[in-house]
Amino acid sequence: MGVHTLHGEMTRSSTHEGPPLPRRPDFARRLGPAPAFCLLTCLLTFTVPAQSPEHPLQPPDRSSPRVALRGFLEAGDAVGAFLAGSYLPSPSRANHPTLLSQVEACTEALDLREMPPAARLKRGRAAALSLYEALNRVPLPPWEAIPDADQWRETAGTNAHYWVIPNTEIALRQVGSGPRRGAFLFSPETVANAGGYYQRVQDLPYTRLVPLEDLRERFLSGFGGWMIPFRWIQALPKMLRHPLAGQPGWKWIGLTFALGVVALVLRAVHRLSHWGGAGQPFRRAVARAVLPAFLLLATPALAYFALVQLSFFGDVGSAIERVTTAVGFLAGAWICWRLAPVVAEGIIASPRIASESIDAHLIRICARLLGMVAAVLLLVAGAERIGMPLYGIVTGLGVGGLAIALAAQPTIENLIGGFSLFADKPIRVGDFCRYGAETGTVEAIGMRSTRIRGLDRTLTTIPNAVLSRMSVAIQEDILLRTMDVVAASGTGFAAPSQTLYFARDAGLDPDKSAAALAQVQAWRADPKLPFPEFDPEFRKLHRDTLDYPPNGSPEAARK
Repeated sequence: MGVHTLHGEMTRSSTHEGPPLPRRPDFARRLGPAPAFCLLTCLLTFTVPAQSPEHPLQPPDRSSPRVALRGFLEAGDAVGAFLAGSYLPSPSRANHPTLLSQVEACTEALDLREMPPAARLKRGRAAALSLYEALNRVPLPPWEAIPDADQWRETAGTNAHYWVIPNTEIALRQVGSGPRRGAFLFSPETVANAGGYYQRVQDLPYTRLVPLEDLRERFLSGFGGWMIPFRWIQALPKMLRHPLAGQPGWKWIGLTFALGVVALVLRAVHRLSHWGGAGQPFRRAVARAVLPAFLLLATPALAYFALVQLSFFGDVGSAIERVTTAVGFLAGAWICWRLAPVVAEGIIASPRIASESIDAHLIRICARLLGMVAAVLLLVAGAERIGMPLYGIVTGLGVGGLAIALAAQPTIENLIGGFSLFADKPIRVGDFCRYGAETGTVEAIGMRSTRIRGLDRTLTTIPNAVLSRMSVAIQEDILLRTMDVVAASGTGFAAPSQTLYFARDAGLDPDKSAAALAQVQAWRADPKLPFPEFDPEFRKLHRDTLDYPPNGSPEAARK
């Protein structure tokens, strides 16, 4: 197959293989390729609306069916002229964004609000190019017969809000609300059926002079991104350019190769995710976050290669876009869940926090809850992005949450009991306490249960819901403080033993006894004894003045 470039216009030689191109218009054929292209360039120069230097960011005028239709056709002509004159002869990274921006100028003439956000890019481009090719092959009315802004305002009293191109089903509908209110765009029904319109008229001759024929087919199978030169594609065997599921075979080969590379790297990353042992919680948490982080980085790269460089188009491109969007949001939710332990273990690694203390467990639980909330929000946003109804998702989450709550009531009860233990802190890791009829040392407080080591070295696991309802008594601290009070009063406790004295007893300390007696007499004279019921003001005054754990204890040393 031979390809010749004449002043930027691509024509096929007599050795062409494959489906024939539609004939060019008679007047273009009479002019010949070079003069015809020069004429088209001049026409585009005068017909494409230039931006006002005073308002360079002013959007295109779509206030009437006439200017909307004319602007759409001129935008398509600009794409064809740039493609034939600049991009196809020498694709480059510099002019590729210009090409895409010009295609987007065509897409902006379409009402895509009923499409999922993740499918608008590829479906919108395919619909715009299909409409452009269809309109180039059907007779259009004279511009004077198409309503302009003044004529439309005269008919606005009839509540007309759309205009149909005569003898077609292609409609321009006026947007009634939103930021584009009042603009005429191709209706969602027209956008949805654009491919069908093109299929019905693709064998008809052109009725307009265009800078490049078969614009849609060239986007569909003729070239890729700036990394894949057009001459490489033209040099491929016919078998690799034959369409499969609407896409040429070389694109499927490129996609398979890219997926294979990702799969090989994914295998190595999966092995790396098992790095770290049980005694290295921080390293293990980081390793588990490597896999979702790789997916989060690899998915956009794969999407860019498939959608921009391989340039998958139409329904296949839209499907790839939606799948990669879904995988990206799933990876984001996954990494939120996996990063929560990394943050928690990073905080706990501080020397001030013991790894098995109640504060450490509280940090782990809070981090996981925050990661869970972030993951759910990302999943909801991703579902809306790919077109799933948000209200249905929220309703489903509510119903599903109720079902889970009913089915997992004991687990949720234990979780709430664990929060009660963390908030009230009746016990800490390392405390020796009596629970029910047993006594033991607290070894760990988890989200669902607490582990206590008994005096016989037996490990007992008690659900948090049960433990939070038990009477757990810090008896040792109370008894030790009672001993301090008795000693400060100048007396002591009788030992359960017999003592034989061979010397004269010194007796009670007279100064301490007199001080204690004077204090009790003062209470009687007040007359407000501080016990057994303490005055509210007294309670308020002495609240939080008792140091716990007391100085000298192991718990105080850890703090």
